[in-house]
Amino acid sequence: MKNSFFWIFALQQKKVDEDVIKLAKDQKIQKEQLYATIIQLQTQLHIKQELELDIQQLKGSLNVLKHLEHDEDAEVLKKTHPCHHDTMNGPIMHSGNPTLTSHTCELSSPQPQLEITIPPTKTKNQ
Repeated sequence: MKNSFFWIFALQQKKVDEDVIKLAKDQKIQKEQLYATIIQLQTQLHIKQELELDIQQLKGSLNVLKHLEHDEDAEVLKKTHPCHHDTMNGPIMHSGNPTLTSHTCELSSPQPQLEITIPPTKTKNQ
C-alpha cells in the first residue's frame, strides 16, 4: 500500500512537472512573440518618425523655395520692368500694352535731366 501511494504520488508529481514545463515553454514562446512584436513596432515607429522628419524638411525646403522664388521674381521684375516698385517705394504698374507701359514708366518715374552747359569760348579778338 505504501508503494502504491508513493507510486500515485510520483505519477501526480510527474504530471505536475510536465505541466510546469509545458507552461514554461508556452510562456517562452509568448515572450519571444511579444519581443518580436515590440521590435516590429519599434521599427515601424522609427520609419514613421523618419518619414515625418522628411516631410517636415521638405515642407521647410518648399517654404524656402517659395520665398526665394518670390524674391527672385521681384528681382527679375525690377531688372526687366522699369516701372516695378516695391510696395514701400511706390505702386507696381503692369500693363499688357508695352507702349502704354513705357509711357506710364516715363510718367511715374521721372529721371533727372542732364544739363550741359558750355562755357563761352574766348576768341583772339576779345
